[in-house]
Amino acid sequence: MYGLTRGTITLLGAAAAGVLVWLATQVDGGSNGGYWAVYGLIAAAGLAMAFSQIFGGWTKWACRGCR
Repeated sequence: MYGLTRGTITLLGAAAAGVLVWLATQVDGGSNGGYWAVYGLIAAAGLAMAFSQIFGGWTKWACRGCR
């Protein structure tokens, strides 16, 4: 993970979030469990984007002496 740039990790996070949002559209939200499954997947997509920003910055901070 050292060699990945922030942009690459952001792209991977966006792709993962897109898959999770697409998966949320495939769940039947008509029941109580389906409703919570949809919103759980949407929340997971948001976390995927947030973590991609954290990990993207982490690769930048990992090598303090490399400039």
